[in-house]
Amino acid sequence: MIYPIILITLAISMVIFMLTFVLPKITDAFIKSDVPIPGLTQAVMNISNFLISHGVLLFFLLIILVV
Repeated sequence: MIYPIILITLAISMVIFMLTFVLPKITDAFIKSDVPIPGLTQAVMNISNFLISHGVLLFFLLIILVV
């Protein structure tokens, strides 16, 4: 039962890493291209901005919920 928990934790960690470190670098290229951004892409970019802005608060809320 521990193996699926490890896989899920690693997958979530990788997604958070991609949204907070990789996507912001790519976002600049989208903005500079002056091409309309599709809705789903804009939603992912907004989620990334939210995680960057409120990541510490979300982390502490997760800790409080777990404990």
